[in-house]
Amino acid sequence: MPRFGCLIAVILCLPGGLAADELADLQVVVYAINDVLEHEKVGGSVSWTGADLGKSGLVTVTKTFLMADGTPCRAYTRTTGNGSLSGTGCRKDIEFWQLDESRFLSGENQPW
Repeated sequence: MPRFGCLIAVILCLPGGLAADELADLQVVVYAINDVLEHEKVGGSVSWTGADLGKSGLVTVTKTFLMADGTPCRAYTRTTGNGSLSGTGCRKDIEFWQLDESRFLSGENQPW
């Protein structure tokens, strides 16, 4: 049975002026993040490889928690050859996650 997922809101660390091939690879990253948040246990990972630029990385669930209003959320780390970055995803609906990496910025060389 295939797994499908979508994101309703995404806040990722993106450099300005991305080229079309960079955007295509970013779509692969976003899908991997959604997949790991929806289907993996803490410690579970999903790898990704961009079709256009050949970049690759890993997304790993690091924590599961509930917001004060009861919304389920998960923390994750995503890594590439450029380093690693942490983010959170909170469920908005079945297989719909709102992602946020903005408060975890640490330096200029961000993986995407």
